[in-house]
Amino acid sequence: IEDMVDELGMWLVDNTIIGASTATHVIAGDNSTSLRARTPKFMIAISRTSNILHMDWLTNSYAEKRVLDCQKYRLINDTVAEKTYNFSMLNSLEEGEKRRNKGGLLNGWNIYICEGVAGNKAPKQEELLLIIKAAGGNILKYPDINSLGKEDQ
Repeated sequence: IEDMVDELGMWLVDNTIIGASTATHVIAGDNSTSLRARTPKFMIAISRTSNILHMDWLTNSYAEKRVLDCQKYRLINDTVAEKTYNFSMLNSLEEGEKRRNKGGLLNGWNIYICEGVAGNKAPKQEELLLIIKAAGGNILKYPDINSLGKEDQ
């Protein structure tokens, strides 16, 4: 994969949760996988881009020695993941694009994470904070809550 990416003049973001927030294209599936794993990295990446793509986009781009248009390679028919999580990938990507243009899914929201939530059937605290930030949310610490006006609560 690294050789294909280099040859096309692109670069891989580091394989960390922080790197996910800089991604413009995400290779999230091939013929043997689906989006069944909603990892924190994936949740951050989908907050940042609608280019959630099948591996064929990269291999075909490499074969043609140019970066191909993403539209026909978008992962929009993952029936396993859609049934598992009760959602439509196409609708999610389209709505995500609209919301990104307005500052993100959580733009204008003040989010406070209660004690005991992080890491308890939810991502770890640091991951939750990065997901909220990637989606445009404002993270509150306990003293901040007392300073909110009624319209913000």
